[in-house]
Amino acid sequence: MSSPKATLHKLYLHSEQQPRYETVSVLVNRTPSDDASGTILVRPLALQPGGFRCTLFVPNCLPVTSDVFPRKREAEQDAAKKALEQMGCAYSCEMQLPKVSTPEEKMEALVERIGAVFSEKVIMSFYPFREHFKVAMTRKDGRSGAVPAAALAVLDNRISSLCKSLHVSSENDPLFALAMICEAARRSSFVCCENGYLIKRKVVFTPQFEAEFLGSNRQEEAYSKFKAVYIPSSEDLIVRNIEIDLEPRSYYMDTLARNLGVREGSEIMMSRTIPRAPNDARLYYAIPDIQIIPKSWETPVGVVLQGKNELVYNRRASDLLGYSVYGDAILASVGSTWKSEGKLVFADVSLSCYYRLLLGRTPEGNYKLKRDAILVSKLPNSFSSRAQWRGTLPRSLLIDFCHQHRLADPDFVLHSTNPSSDMLPIEDRKGSNGSYRCRAKIVHQDQVVEFESEHHYRNRCDAIQSAALRALFHLSKKVPTVPHHVQNVQLSPTSTSKCLSLDDRAVGCEPENGFVNGNVNSEGSSNPVDYLNKAIAAGSMVCMSYNVWLVGNGVNMKVEAHEEFEFQIGVGGIIGELESIISGMHIDAYEELLLPVDNIENILATNQETVHDLENPVIEQCSLKYCIKVLRIVEPSEDRMESALFSPPLSKQRNEFALGKIRELNAKSLVDFGCGSGSLLDVVVDQITHLECIAGVDISLKSLLRAAKSLYTKVVLQKNGDEDNYSSKLKKIVLYEGSLAQPDPRLCGFDIATCMEVVEHMDPEPLKRAGDIILGKYAPRTLILSTPNIEYNVLLQKVALDTKVSSGENRVVSSGACLNSSGHFEEPAERSSIANLSDDESNAQSIRLRNDDHRFEWTRSEFQEWANSLALRFGYTVEFSGVGGCAEDPGFATQIAIFTRDLPISASEENRPNSLKAEIDASQRFFPCYREVWKYKKEGFRK
Repeated sequence: MSSPKATLHKLYLHSEQQPRYETVSVLVNRTPSDDASGTILVRPLALQPGGFRCTLFVPNCLPVTSDVFPRKREAEQDAAKKALEQMGCAYSCEMQLPKVSTPEEKMEALVERIGAVFSEKVIMSFYPFREHFKVAMTRKDGRSGAVPAAALAVLDNRISSLCKSLHVSSENDPLFALAMICEAARRSSFVCCENGYLIKRKVVFTPQFEAEFLGSNRQEEAYSKFKAVYIPSSEDLIVRNIEIDLEPRSYYMDTLARNLGVREGSEIMMSRTIPRAPNDARLYYAIPDIQIIPKSWETPVGVVLQGKNELVYNRRASDLLGYSVYGDAILASVGSTWKSEGKLVFADVSLSCYYRLLLGRTPEGNYKLKRDAILVSKLPNSFSSRAQWRGTLPRSLLIDFCHQHRLADPDFVLHSTNPSSDMLPIEDRKGSNGSYRCRAKIVHQDQVVEFESEHHYRNRCDAIQSAALRALFHLSKKVPTVPHHVQNVQLSPTSTSKCLSLDDRAVGCEPENGFVNGNVNSEGSSNPVDYLNKAIAAGSMVCMSYNVWLVGNGVNMKVEAHEEFEFQIGVGGIIGELESIISGMHIDAYEELLLPVDNIENILATNQETVHDLENPVIEQCSLKYCIKVLRIVEPSEDRMESALFSPPLSKQRNEFALGKIRELNAKSLVDFGCGSGSLLDVVVDQITHLECIAGVDISLKSLLRAAKSLYTKVVLQKNGDEDNYSSKLKKIVLYEGSLAQPDPRLCGFDIATCMEVVEHMDPEPLKRAGDIILGKYAPRTLILSTPNIEYNVLLQKVALDTKVSSGENRVVSSGACLNSSGHFEEPAERSSIANLSDDESNAQSIRLRNDDHRFEWTRSEFQEWANSLALRFGYTVEFSGVGGCAEDPGFATQIAIFTRDLPISASEENRPNSLKAEIDASQRFFPCYREVWKYKKEGFRK
């Protein structure tokens, strides 16, 4: 036996829109003075409820609200029951839907449902049919009481569901449903099909019922007009607005039919409501000849369409609906709905609405509409992170696309690089660690197509979005789009400049070919921009205000504007010509860009209605003038710049390099200086090594607490007492809070030490002391130290270079602490976040440091000079390597020095500075200076 909720679900099983349940808990509070009175308080479900009330929103129906029930399920069932009664499908406890399996049984169910629609109870309660039955009852000819079969095929969800079960093509094309309804009416004993596509009762309505129905459906009859969009089948004719005149007591289907050149309303077909169309707009077009093949419902094809050659294929209307339309078509918003309680309502449909609907059929166009920046924005070609993305996320766009084109929802499968993880569906991967790749699977054109994320992501949601974006770009090529009138664009910077207010900059400006350079600074003066010498780093978030004007050929019209528009540099989020100009601008800079019109449809899709008064040839001869002002620039973090070029991320490559050295040396003890949140320690704990003791040191207590939480989860919670399966066999892990510029005797004697991406965060004097302490006092057998290579920032920030970066005369000069000729540090007079490629200031090209917290960044020669000097003083040999890129110019993105101890500790102690010796002696006489934050031993752990 089916419940009311299940019955309602079956009615909308194949509908694009589904019923939506909203349930809230209610508490009945009674006042002490009057127990009979009470107030109902609505509270969220998270609180303890005294009862539940459900509001059900059914597509094309009025919302219904249930009574208060002690259980949520009972409230939802009551709301579903009331919705069925409103739709004329009253539910009773004895009601049970018969099992429909064979084609003949499905046809019998369709015959029964069509007969039920013509029952007096359904006619009185089913509001979308009221306008059609009102006209049917007022006719005095042989068509009295007859309703177009097209209305039944589209407006009743139960009929639509049965038609789809008979023939799957009826979901995509209502013409197939129309053919089956006519065949079912011919088989019915209650209704009949006559005069083409009109369905009527065999037994006429009683005069009493007609009087009651017409009396309840009275509305003021008046002469009305509304605008619709006429879509000719011939592409030589333009799409245009027409005015529909509705005379009093006229049938709107007959009026639309006359505008389409056919005899009456029963000869035109209406589509289902177009998704995202305002005011439930539909498409109306003439019905081609349809023929039913008798007794062929058991075959895959039981309906054939004939006479198509008499009507011309309408490509533009077909693109709008997603299935074939023949002959001219009208896009109109008119009819009776649930919201209007059966009264006839209508609304204007503009040309902009048509072009926006057409644009929204493609992923690129849908993204433009969601951003409300049709002439500026583009679907980005890369996904970096959710924080950097602007506009609707790719996964939502992909699901929206699948719904529009009636495809199954995409399936996303995540794969973690964690060796203990396998390829699992998304719902099984919550809480897992490691980096992720995602594969999106889509059934398109009867084939399963897979798309993989661009690279590894730390966040599983980012991996999903990346895979969805790859799928969108593939599907964009498969979807028919409006034709583009592409012209070659030549950018030619000129010396012309104009200082105008942002709202009026295009007013009175004569269009010029090429680019108009008007870089306006805060004082209002105009200075030319050197695009080669200034560049916004890739990955930066830019906020700009802009106006787009249609100019030329006597036209001067603003077509699009944004006071604040944010986008990311380097991912293709805006048109390429515009991004190349903005990349060379700075805050408060103003530029103008003149481009030819390459897509008339995009201009017509803007909200500027006056543009439709222009003829297409006039628009083609115009140009688009972009007036841009940069408001804000937020530069990317170091991780974001690196992730744009490296897969796996550079941080993961550094950890893998250190792990390889640990295994190669068979080290049993490790100390990580500047361990941060424990990224390297997490990797070491997860892998099989010979390590028995691990220590981490950092100056940030907050970072150490995060590291302790992660290590506690891995070492204590995941071990579960099974020592045989715990691969690392660690005996001790300790985390210390302290500065590397201060010695602590507990860190002496480790086999291997790491210092990854730390030195560039230190000032010169603390860095000098840290180097002496690590190699002079702690004296590990091996030290692995990494730091950014500033020469590689050229590629990270995508700065165009005229000269090749090398270690010669034009080498990069680091910003911050520098070495003098004797190998000691010098503090610069002014620390800057910009490094120059040449000492010649006139030809200098700016390179920014990767992180605002970096005190300096070294070139390869500077790093090697510092490392060689340090190794020589304490009896170490040093070799250089790196990760990210190659050894050739400009070198590795991360440069690494591997210090290996040559002399015994006693011999190396002789080379220590006297000041360091005195400090070490003092530290050994007193308590250690580092604070122990977290400690784990094999037999347990201690905070």
